[in-house]
Amino acid sequence: MDLNKIMNDALAELEESGFVEETVKKQLEETIKRVVNEVLEIGVILVKRLKNI
Repeated sequence: MDLNKIMNDALAELEESGFVEETVKKQLEETIKRVVNEVLEIGVILVKRLKNI
């Protein structure tokens, strides 16, 4: 049994099916959403603090 060949074949299959591309796209979308939410939350906190000055 050639584990290297099995792994390479499985990875090639995943790549051909678009799984890797779709997974990366979904993760990137989630990361961008999370960053935008964090930036907006920081903005809200800053506005609240400025109002209290």
